Amino acid sequence: EEMKQICTAFAFSRFYYGCQIWLLPSLHKSLKQKLLSLSTLILKSSFLLHEWPLSNVDLHTLVGRATPEQYCCYSHALAMFNLFKNECPSNVWVSSQFNLIFHPRNNHYFFTSNNTTRVGKNSLSNRLDFVSRKLKLDWLSLTKIAMKVKCKRLFLS
Repeated sequence: EEMKQICTAFAFSRFYYGCQIWLLPSLHKSLKQKLLSLSTLILKSSFLLHEWPLSNVDLHTLVGRATPEQYCCYSHALAMFNLFKNECPSNVWVSSQFNLIFHPRNNHYFFTSNNTTRVGKNSLSNRLDFVSRKLKLDWLSLTKIAMKVKCKRLFLS
């Protein structure tokens, strides 16, 4: 447990710094694989597991760390929560309202992609479409700490 905290403090805090900007769901598969390999290398060097026969994802599960793809889902779910709680700049909130659809039958908010260029996929409102289907509407009434716990159970387990 202590080694996990040291690994988080010295390696993963720098590895995931600013990941809301560069760790995108639309990131190319080869780049996602490089990120997974790098995080696995950090875990192997921290826990001295150089000759370990497990796969990258199994090693993350064994140690209790999120893979970069899981962390991407988690960070975008928190960004969506902050968006609905008005804890983001007003221009981001206004631009997201053009992509937001409420579906009363399923009790969900859905984000749709309205980009016309490839660069438009990187805006926050266009990145939330993959995570909006996994979050329920009643979660928006939770506190931020309770929301983090629910998202950890949903995305990181």
